[in-house]
Amino acid sequence: MADDRGIPATKGDLEDAVAQIRSATSHQLEDAVAQVRSQTKGDLEDAVAQVRSQTKGDLEDAVAQIRSEASHQYDDLKEAIRDSETRLLQAFYGFAETNHKRMAQYDATTALLMSRVSTIENRLIEVEKRLNIPPAQ
Repeated sequence: MADDRGIPATKGDLEDAVAQIRSATSHQLEDAVAQVRSQTKGDLEDAVAQVRSQTKGDLEDAVAQIRSEASHQYDDLKEAIRDSETRLLQAFYGFAETNHKRMAQYDATTALLMSRVSTIENRLIEVEKRLNIPPAQ
């Protein structure tokens, strides 16, 4: 039995009170452990989900950056090829222009020589006419 202040009067009452306190404390401890475990499990699941989303986001960002760099390098390569083609075409055009001038000069020289040979042939025919020499066969 307990007195007015709630203190047990006998040894048995004290043992019962201690058992009740231990039982209550044990239940509270088990509840606290279960709560911590669930919080820890939830926190771990949240942390794993966050890491996965960050990792996935980082990977997507890295892939996008690599694609961008590859596209830029591809564009640079196309531009370099176009520049090479332009330089080659300019070199060929320069050669063709020089060759054209050379051929035009050759044609002019040939025409001039033909004209001079023609003049000489005409003069020879005039001489043959004057001397009455038959043309050679």
